[in-house]
Amino acid sequence: GEGARSLVGILCWLKEHVDRVRNRHFSDKSQKEGMPMRDTLLSGVVVRALGRVFDVDIGRETLQCELRGRLKSSVRKTNCPVCVGDRVKVSRSFDHFGTIEVIEERHSKVSRAAAGEAAFEQVIAANLDQMVIVVAAKAPKYTQGLIDRLIVTALNGNMAPVLCINKMDLSSEDEIEDIRT
Repeated sequence: GEGARSLVGILCWLKEHVDRVRNRHFSDKSQKEGMPMRDTLLSGVVVRALGRVFDVDIGRETLQCELRGRLKSSVRKTNCPVCVGDRVKVSRSFDHFGTIEVIEERHSKVSRAAAGEAAFEQVIAANLDQMVIVVAAKAPKYTQGLIDRLIVTALNGNMAPVLCINKMDLSSEDEIEDIRT
């Protein structure tokens, strides 16, 4: 009926718009290869990951990006090749949308073994300089085992661990001395 014809019209317009945008962003050679021109790539940092959609801060704005297909199909070592903190290069598709074309090498990461049978690493955040571990001296009391695990995680991820103990005013002099040792 009438609704189906309008939907077909919208889809045709959208395809034409995508083709026009694509023609503006690709050279003859790069369009054949399916890669954007190098000078059209924008550098950015992933600031949010929600499923397979990533918000990338490119300085003056944030683009909502998907991952280029060839990056999804590469040899899988982690649950997802992109996480918050990754430095990436993107090509713009529409006003506030883009595609992640290149993932730059990480200098640090917070990760753990992924749940389940798959032997993947679950990267939680990347390119951090330090990990601040915040615990309470009392109410609730900290556990030394948790602090040890977080320090090891920071050191394994190439970050400087910083320990912050709050609620010290609730502790006695003896308890404070125990914490210091």
